[in-house]
Amino acid sequence: MTYVEDNQLQGPAIRTSAVRNFLAFLDDYSPGLQEEVRSALPGDVVCRIDTGKSLSWLALPMKSSVITALWQAAGPKKALDAVADFIGLFVRSPFLSAYFEKPGATIPARLHAAALGWSLMYRDVCSVNLVSTGDTSAHLRLTNLAPDLFDSQEHLCTFAAVFLGLVRPTDSHGEVRIFNVDPERGSVDYAVSWGGEHTGVEVAVA
Repeated sequence: MTYVEDNQLQGPAIRTSAVRNFLAFLDDYSPGLQEEVRSALPGDVVCRIDTGKSLSWLALPMKSSVITALWQAAGPKKALDAVADFIGLFVRSPFLSAYFEKPGATIPARLHAAALGWSLMYRDVCSVNLVSTGDTSAHLRLTNLAPDLFDSQEHLCTFAAVFLGLVRPTDSHGEVRIFNVDPERGSVDYAVSWGGEHTGVEVAVA
């Protein structure tokens, strides 16, 4: 089976290694879940994930198929919890801890670092803007979203779980609310809050 070379691959994409590492993480999160997700994926997607170089790109539709398979296998709540847990571990990896785990790092600082580094993981998918922050809340806006994302509630909610994962290293309580979903402008807003009475993954679409 052959693939278009990475320098010829056009359109929205994510780093292949990010998806591969996430699938491997599922074994620790819930034994058997990775196998269940993989079994639901088309063969070309599995091959691309397994054989792609670490810095290669995985086309957005292929990533979307992974998210769909995860939601079907685990259910929405468990799927989002898995994503949030993975991100919480991912930002503590040797490669990223210097940016996310600095002494005294706050949750707004982590969200700011994620906004700055978004293009390292995603290409032509969207831009992340940190609109405002407070002591226990932050407002983020995704702009220039790939049009196909508006057809996938799973994908929009997965971004919410990514932001929630940035809260977890400091505070396991958190909530993300999705609002102002605007396909015409290509933007979506996310309200992140932590502390208080929120527990686990709570994603609400308004």
